[in-house]
This record gives sequence, C-alpha cells and structure tokens, in this order.
Amino acid sequence: MTDPVRRLARIPIVGRALKRVLSGGFVRNVAIIAGSAALAQGVVVVATPVVTRLYSPADYGVLSVFSSLLAVLATVSSLRYDFAVPVAEDDESAASLVALSFVVTLLVCVLISAGVLALGEPIAALIGSPELAQYLWYLPLGVLAAGIYRTLSAWATRQNVFSLIARTSIVQSIALAGVQIGLGILRFGPAGLLLGHILGQSAGSGSLFKVFAREKRDWRGLASLQSLRRVALRYKKFPLYSTFSGLLNSAGLQLPVLLLGGLYGLEVAGLFSLGNRIISIPLSLIGRSVARVYFGVAPKLAREDPNRLLKLFRKTARSLLAIGSIPIAGLAIAAPALFGWAFGETWVEAGRYVQLVAVLNVFRFAATPLSQTFNVLERQELAVVWDSLRLVLNVGAMWTAHSLGYGPSVAIALYSIVMTCYYASLLLAAPRLIRAATSSH
Repeated sequence: MTDPVRRLARIPIVGRALKRVLSGGFVRNVAIIAGSAALAQGVVVVATPVVTRLYSPADYGVLSVFSSLLAVLATVSSLRYDFAVPVAEDDESAASLVALSFVVTLLVCVLISAGVLALGEPIAALIGSPELAQYLWYLPLGVLAAGIYRTLSAWATRQNVFSLIARTSIVQSIALAGVQIGLGILRFGPAGLLLGHILGQSAGSGSLFKVFAREKRDWRGLASLQSLRRVALRYKKFPLYSTFSGLLNSAGLQLPVLLLGGLYGLEVAGLFSLGNRIISIPLSLIGRSVARVYFGVAPKLAREDPNRLLKLFRKTARSLLAIGSIPIAGLAIAAPALFGWAFGETWVEAGRYVQLVAVLNVFRFAATPLSQTFNVLERQELAVVWDSLRLVLNVGAMWTAHSLGYGPSVAIALYSIVMTCYYASLLLAAPRLIRAATSSH
C-alpha cells in the first residue's frame, strides 16, 4: 500500500475495511489498473524529452488547446450512457446500452462536424487562436475515437476484464508517443501531435471490442429501435443529470489552457500545459488511490458515525497536505533548470510556470480526493455549485490580469492564488457539512 493508504489504515474502521477488501480481488484489480496507469504515464514522461525537441512550444500549444476542447466534448460524446453500462440490471440491457452509446457518439460527431464546417473559423477566432481553425477537423475523429473506447472499456469493466483495460492503457501511451515522434521526425508539425493524441485515444479499442463481440447475441434485437428506446428511457437520468455535471467539471479543468491560449497565444498555452502535466503525474496516481479508499469507507461512516467521518476527513487532509508539499516544493525549486535540461532550452519558461502554481497543486492534491464528501453526504447540488464557482474564478482571474495589461506570468500567478483559496475553502467547507450531518444524525 502507498504511504497515504497506510496512514488511513491506522484508523481502526479503515483498517478493518481494508482487511475485508484485501481478502477479495478488489485490491488486486486496483493494483493492476494503478500499476498500468503508472507505467503508461512513465512511457509518456520518457518520450516527452524527445517530443519537445521535435516540436516547438507553439506546436505544443495547438495540441494543448485541441486536447482541452476534445476532453470537454468527449465528456458528452455518448451523453453518459456509457456510465450506465456497468450498472445495468442484466447483460442484455448493458449490451443495448453499448449499441445506444455507439449511435449517440456517431450522432454527436456528425453535429460537431457540421459545427466545424459552419463555424470553424469563428470558433477558432473566439478562443483567440485563429491558426487552430485548420485543425478543428480533427475534433470529430477524436471524439469518435474517445467515445468508442470509453464505451467498450465500460463493458470490459462490467465483465471485470481489468487486465485487458490495463494493457490497453499502456498500448495507448506507446501509440501516442510512437506516432508523435515518428511524425515529428517527418516534420508534420502540429498535425503530428494531434494525430498521435487521437490514435492514443483509440488504441486498444479492437481488443476491447472482441470482449464485447465474443458472446453470441441477437445483435439485430439488441440494436433495434425498440431496444434502444427502452434503455434510453430506463437510464435517462444519466444524460439528464450526469452529462451536465461531467461537462461542468471537465470545462473547469480544461479552461485555464483555453484561456491562456486565447488571451496570450498558443506558445504560452503549450508551455503551461507541459508544466502542469509534469507536476500532476506523480501526485494524481497517489490521489486516485486515496480517493478510492476514502470513497469506500466514508459512506459507512456517514451513516453510522459522522463524528468519525469528520476525524477521517481531517486526518486525511493533513496527511495529503504534508505528503504533497515535499515533492512539489522540490520540483518547484529546481523546475526551470530541470525543464531546460530535460526538454530543451525553449521550455525553461514552463518550469517558471510550475513555480507559480506549486502551492495551488499542493491544495488541489489534498482537496480533490476529499471532494467525494459531497457525494458521500448526497449533496450533489453543492458539488455543482462548487464546480460552477471554479469556472467563474478561472475566467475572472485570467481575464482580470489580461484586461489590466499584465502578461501571462501575472495571469498564472493570480489564477494560482485564486484557485489555492478555492481548494482551501473546499477543505474548510466540507467539515461543516459533516458536522451538520452529525447534528442531524
């Protein structure tokens, strides 16, 4: 177990829960997924010094803005019907949901294509990156690739084929790095980065489809209008509620890159994106592990003993703040020199941007896993409020700096200060909700 999980395990009820989990296959499956994610990220990190020497920060800026748009659109590619696949009552309904997700994804891609055809140049101008217009045609292809993979991985999750999902994540990273390096050598420019990103999204889909197709089924019946209509109505809450929540959350995460690209140019967006990705990789792996354990234990505490949930929240928050501070502080001190040495002299500024967002990343690392408290206490409406607030703060911080005539460093610094306060406020607000649950218990 990782250090943060060990700290959680010292709390008696958490320790008992972990022992129960260890007796089954849950931890093994988590270890498979987490280990493959670490290996996949490792492939990307190892390849990055090569990629940054084949492409300029402006090329990388095209990728960062494009991938941000793609991430937001991919969130709604199947209107979240893919989320219903693992929870469907039976395999027949789940298979119909897979078919429905494919149909919806295709329709969404047609709509995106029509939007690019009619409004491609105005959209690129609106986000302040006119040069991006020629690359927007890659968006429908990227959304299709991401939507199909997400749907098929949802089916594989239902069938507990975690080892295959793990392998596909590694294959995706290898495909992404290989295509980007190969096309970079051939001087494809930004198109090489985009094609690598898209192929990285879709790699492994064939293997996952074999899992879906290997059982003999009445495909005509499962994909009939009657079957599709039945599951669409039965699981309508997913597109009605989860789509908006997912879109809001994804937009909040991707907005800083889009804003920097629009206000200060693609080169700044590329530098910021690379720095943000490098500083996030090691912490995100730990954060996801902590989130799984916390979300597995917290609901029972909320029902049986909210006081102990409050203690768990506080102890976890303190541990995460302490654990995150050391590596982030070390990286922040050495970032400019380290980025120049690893990625080339043109990327030194990315290291300076890392220094500006160091404190923000400490608080984000601590707050993100614990934001599950809103779901634990069934206060999803407050989660929507917090996500909306993040959007407003992102826009407000960077737009204010730009409108006052300041450069990107000031905009990133102001964004970092505002968002640090946001995540700190979340860490302070969640205990209030828990205490309110305690008083009503």
